[in-house]
Amino acid sequence: MALRCFCDQRAVPFGSNVIIERGSRLRKAHKLSKLLRACAALFVLASTMKTGGQASGPANVSAQSQNRQPLEPRTGARKYPYTNRLIHSKSPYLLLHAHNPVNWYAWGNEAFEKARKENKPIFLSIGYFTCHWCHVMEKESYSDPAVAAILNQYFVSIKVDREERPDIDRLYIAYVEATTGSAGWPLNVLLTPDRKPFFGGTYFPPDQLKSLLQRVADAWKEQHDSITQTAGRAAQQLIEIVSKQPQSSGELQPTILDHAYKQIASTFDSANGGFGGAPKFPRPVTLSRSRWAKATPSPTQGSSAENWS
Repeated sequence: MALRCFCDQRAVPFGSNVIIERGSRLRKAHKLSKLLRACAALFVLASTMKTGGQASGPANVSAQSQNRQPLEPRTGARKYPYTNRLIHSKSPYLLLHAHNPVNWYAWGNEAFEKARKENKPIFLSIGYFTCHWCHVMEKESYSDPAVAAILNQYFVSIKVDREERPDIDRLYIAYVEATTGSAGWPLNVLLTPDRKPFFGGTYFPPDQLKSLLQRVADAWKEQHDSITQTAGRAAQQLIEIVSKQPQSSGELQPTILDHAYKQIASTFDSANGGFGGAPKFPRPVTLSRSRWAKATPSPTQGSSAENWS
């Protein structure tokens, strides 16, 4: 009788000596197997410890970097190719333009003196930080070196935050509204060196802005006296508009408010929302008026807000 051992794949005879010899070989094989298993376990443990050490390393480095951050500048901080005077401003809106290639000035004597000394018109741009189209113009026009080249060569560019200087905003927005029929932000106005306006508008696409600036620069050279005279008359009329606001004769009558609502409702864009055509600007007074209309009966039709429901 013979048994087949699947350990060494050899046929061995059945006998006592063979059994003893086979047992000795099995014990040796068992010890070797235990040794190999122990080595494998140590290898797995070492690998785990190494991986864990690598994972915890960046976390420690990150924590140390955060602790050092107030004392040392970040090595990956963004570097800007341009920096202008607005970098010293506190206004978020002015700081938004601090890295434009445009040589911006804040509203002040430094800009006015430069315009007078070099006999250059002033390009005044007014806006505020949460204005969507102000951000659009900053990105597509004032960050464009081609636009900046025209402004820097032919104009003295001034940037104003309307939330810091509502007095300046009120003055020039009245001019743009009087001359164009509407106004908003960004508000862009061209002035003589003594700050008298002769042209104004709101948002301009980059190509249109470049064309406009070039035409104004040419006209300033060729029609300088005519422009200054026109600006002088406009400034006088503007002072009269701002300083002589009509006094209220009493409480607003419901018929006047109802008429105002009908004019507002006629410009409502039911397809795209908002009022009027693009570009659209927030109109808090319009929204407040709509809320009032829902709560106040019309003298002729009951609730005048039926089209806004």
